[in-house]
Amino acid sequence: MTGADRKLRILIVDDSAYSRRALRQMLADLLPGATFLTASAGDEGLQMAFREQPDLIFLDLEMPRMDGFTFLRLLMARQPTPVLVVSGQNDEANVLKALDLGALDFVSKPTRTASTRIWEIEDQLRNKIQLLDLPRLHLRKTAPAPPAFQAPREIHKALPEVYEAPRQLICIGSSTGGPGTVSEILENVTLEPWASIVICQHMPPGFTRAFAERLDRTLPFPVREIQDLDRVSAGTAFVCPGGANTTLSRGRELRWQVRPASPDDRYVPAIDRLFESAAQEFGPQTLAVVITGMGNDGTAGARVVREAGGTVAAEDPASAIVFGMPQSIVEADLADHVYTAATMGGFLEQWMRGLAGPRKPPSS
Repeated sequence: MTGADRKLRILIVDDSAYSRRALRQMLADLLPGATFLTASAGDEGLQMAFREQPDLIFLDLEMPRMDGFTFLRLLMARQPTPVLVVSGQNDEANVLKALDLGALDFVSKPTRTASTRIWEIEDQLRNKIQLLDLPRLHLRKTAPAPPAFQAPREIHKALPEVYEAPRQLICIGSSTGGPGTVSEILENVTLEPWASIVICQHMPPGFTRAFAERLDRTLPFPVREIQDLDRVSAGTAFVCPGGANTTLSRGRELRWQVRPASPDDRYVPAIDRLFESAAQEFGPQTLAVVITGMGNDGTAGARVVREAGGTVAAEDPASAIVFGMPQSIVEADLADHVYTAATMGGFLEQWMRGLAGPRKPPSS
């Protein structure tokens, strides 16, 4: 069968027969014409994935013989495939671990055991599937994930004893596929003592704290989840808290301001709001970076950054895990620089040192 007439192939891996049937029925309505494959254990599902090469996998985490984490690690190392995790094992550490191992997104089952309540996730599935553009997803083979608990690096544990506000601010906006890409970009970056980094990752409340703690364990500079009215300190990276919007507020000192999201907010935390606020405070010393994610959050804010004389960089859409957000920046002609995740870190260092090259002239 040629690529043009090949039906979408969906693999469901779950040890609950009831959950497999329910997911198949929900997905059949959401993806008409798709072909469905099912497996009741991780090892069986992995062999089926290698043999059948599905377009999308729905994966439980708690299964006999091989759990979902092992499945993800082996799958992404050999045959990267889009995976949506559907599991009741939904605490922050497990969600982040699944995302680190290459899962695109996570849908929480209402219960950890088989239940008719699984039908409550149908709207979540619909929303996530509608945002996916499967033919244009770009998945990379993954390196082994960092240990869940790692000895702290003494070099970066202590925060500065004397507060100093940054002269430069790097704002990174990310969504689906973001946690792993953020780590890849920043793992070898030397953060200059006059600069700060802020990461705005679309995540629910609670998950961003675990994300910040993991980055703090693995990156060579301190990383903190923002609390309302925290000072913006140089030499530190910050993570915007989930479920709220973060902006900058200047009084006697420059501080973070965290406010609840409104029902009208499509994306939370909102990258646009962060970028706009950063441009107002830092002007030409603002760098807005848009990486993997669905939708167009960050585009309006990037325009404000450019108007304020700041710089905009986008992850190369051709290599981003999910191309939507960086592609929106490129199509709007807002990107001064375009880099892959592997080369973006080097660019950040050049920008902090004033060696990044000129901004692109505004389009007429």
